[in-house]
Amino acid sequence: MNSNINDDEKKLFRENFNAFDTNGDGRLDVKELSTALRSVGFHLTQKDAEAIHAEADRDGSGYIEYDEFERLILQHMKEPYTKNELIEAFNIFDENKSGKISAQELKNVCMQAGDRMKASELEEIIQEADINGDGELDIDEFSNMLLYGQRHM
Repeated sequence: MNSNINDDEKKLFRENFNAFDTNGDGRLDVKELSTALRSVGFHLTQKDAEAIHAEADRDGSGYIEYDEFERLILQHMKEPYTKNELIEAFNIFDENKSGKISAQELKNVCMQAGDRMKASELEEIIQEADINGDGELDIDEFSNMLLYGQRHM
């Protein structure tokens, strides 16, 4: 495991791993890994998911244990953001200071930055990162999206 990640990131990784370990057996099969990767913005075919699963399964067990999941995510992450950077970025997007980022707020900031994304693309970003399903991103969901490099806005 990588000692360059902080405790908040480790906690976030563990929470996400547990969220996608739908049967609670402490490991991810191909379907669970595919769902986890899709939720953080990877657009995969079944063949892609199987290839990533095989690559990440270092011990050949046929499953991805937590340490393998963490290693996989770290390999695909850019430099981790600090907690303060995540909060600062979140506050830029959360224009009405509600503690949530709506699709409209996401669109507003993207447009200000010169990014002309379609409404459907913005909705897709929200939907993929919205773990609790409320249609908006809270700080944890937003952080997950950035930490895992979901999209480059």
